[in-house]
Amino acid sequence: MRELSTIEEPYWTLGKASEYLKQEKGLNIPVVTLRTWFNALEKYKVHTLSRTEHKRERVLFQLEIDIVIFWHQQKELYGKNLSSEFMANAVQKQFEGKLNYYDLNQQTSSSSELVTMDRFIERVNDELDDRIELMKDEMRKFKEELYQEFENRTRLALPDPKVREQEEAERAKEAAEKAKVEEEKEKERQKETEILIRSYQVDIYITEMRLKNELKREAEEEWAKDPAKVGFIIKREDTAKKVQFINDYVDKHLPERMEEELKK
Repeated sequence: MRELSTIEEPYWTLGKASEYLKQEKGLNIPVVTLRTWFNALEKYKVHTLSRTEHKRERVLFQLEIDIVIFWHQQKELYGKNLSSEFMANAVQKQFEGKLNYYDLNQQTSSSSELVTMDRFIERVNDELDDRIELMKDEMRKFKEELYQEFENRTRLALPDPKVREQEEAERAKEAAEKAKVEEEKEKERQKETEILIRSYQVDIYITEMRLKNELKREAEEEWAKDPAKVGFIIKREDTAKKVQFINDYVDKHLPERMEEELKK
């Protein structure tokens, strides 16, 4: 995975990438579509997006922007019914030598907690992206409705220009106030999400500590059944082997126990 803190190359989150593509490239590609495309590339082991260190947000560099543009062009040329598998293969051929796939599950297989947290945080980020997109879409519809209402009234009767300007100003003010309220609500939702994530991390940590203690007790019971001995004349328990046996036992069974606990 690329360390973002050491890279000067500009990058975009999925939401920012959608805005960039619309403003700079004239391509209207929603966040949901971007997520679907890159999920397909990961599913078919073609390319994996980098993640930010803390929030685990997926980010796009210029390479990924080029991939999106290529994908969109192929859809425009050959129809929007091209399968995700077909497009993943097309991307692999078009950008051969530039792509970077890594298995997130395999990378963090030594810690069941990290795998679970990555998936949880990624799901939260996706939900936040969807909420923001929904809010933007509602604002666009609201503005269109205001404009349509204004057009209808204009056709029915042409009021004094000053009255018309005042009405337009009032509607613009109302729209701005509504946008501000929605922005504050979104900030509150983000705070609640951060609190939820911290609480989830604490719960996982406590669960892991409890399971480790349980596994250590189990390991000691298993060891006691047939403990290794050292010494020719006076036999005594091999402490070093006992410690290694317990550590190996915990490492072997902890991921499975964590997974069982998190499914409850």
